[in-house]
Amino acid sequence: MIDIPGFAVSAEKADSNGQVQPLPNVGGTVANTWLTDFASLEPDAASKWSVIWADLPSLEIMRTKYATAVEGIDGMDLVGEQSYPPIGITDWMPFAQKMMESDATSFTWVGEVENLSDFLTSADVQGWDGVPILETNMYDQKLASNPAAEGAVVRMQLHPIEEADRWPATEQYLEMLEQYTDDGEVSALGIQSMSAWLLFATAANVCGEANDGVLDRTCILEQAAAVGEWTGGGLHAETNPDRFDEVTTSSCGMLVVIRAGKFERLYPELGGEGDDGDGFHCPDDGVTEIPDGGNDGVVDPDRPI
Repeated sequence: MIDIPGFAVSAEKADSNGQVQPLPNVGGTVANTWLTDFASLEPDAASKWSVIWADLPSLEIMRTKYATAVEGIDGMDLVGEQSYPPIGITDWMPFAQKMMESDATSFTWVGEVENLSDFLTSADVQGWDGVPILETNMYDQKLASNPAAEGAVVRMQLHPIEEADRWPATEQYLEMLEQYTDDGEVSALGIQSMSAWLLFATAANVCGEANDGVLDRTCILEQAAAVGEWTGGGLHAETNPDRFDEVTTSSCGMLVVIRAGKFERLYPELGGEGDDGDGFHCPDDGVTEIPDGGNDGVVDPDRPI
């Protein structure tokens, strides 16, 4: 079977063939724009950074990618790191204490939003006043509604739903969710999945027209990889889906911040400095190469793409 995935985390999946990712997350590169922008906006907090991840192989790879990106950012240093069991924790105090003992003033979390929320509550109780810098999967109202998450910064490649009135595709996504689902959950992964479905449909239309209505797996992958510039119809920053052995991560992103229980744009300001198009910052040096990365994919030698 082929796949146009909404997301891919493990290296085995992310670097495999038989797929085209609309928002590429590959082993050989990682975006650093969000971390570099955070260091510029919050230099005191960024100066002492920690990374905390669930003890799973796929998430340890993400930890390594983030730490590698931070190595190249002036004024941002790794001062501590720790892993935690992915299930079964009822007391996050020891983990919060360990982070605080490292003097970390910021951290990135690799894992579930529910665990992060509990961790932040424990850190808040102990008086930690740093700034979390978080990935897109933490764009979740379950986090924003926690007072301990006030001021947390989250990376986005998607147009935030709080700005849906500015972005027709995001507004249409919300309208479809309301019309066709019962209590459908609005989430970043849902928007990414919509982009994946649209990429499949785009490729399928081309293949169907070329092959008298017959859809061929190889054609679907080739056409999806040939789109060049992809925004999911305006759902997210521009990416370049490509074949598994040529694709790279997009540098584009923006930052939102939690204020009074809601997400709001932090950087770049729409139309302001750093806005390289549609509210996203896309610097030429916004991607870091990962040494020995991109070699762990499960590749079927009998599949051409």
